[in-house]
Amino acid sequence: MTETTIDGRVLAFASLASILTAFVCGIAPAAALWRMNVQDALKDSTRMATASPRALRARGALVTIELALASVLVVAAILLVKSLWRITALSTGL
Repeated sequence: MTETTIDGRVLAFASLASILTAFVCGIAPAAALWRMNVQDALKDSTRMATASPRALRARGALVTIELALASVLVVAAILLVKSLWRITALSTGL
């Protein structure tokens, strides 16, 4: 019987990737708020009046990327479940 262990390098990489992703995703909205004039934003009656065309394109790109990543995750989850079903159906010979 083989023993399963956690590889420290893989754990460190996954932790670093998670922290870096959270940091990058947190900095972008904070930087956008830093540049915005809050008083003018509160005075405007429409939500999109303060957004520049560049900001609208960036939002659209982020939504597209988010949908693409969500689709990849759904497909990966389906393939993982399918593989799990196949593995549990194998005869171990015991």
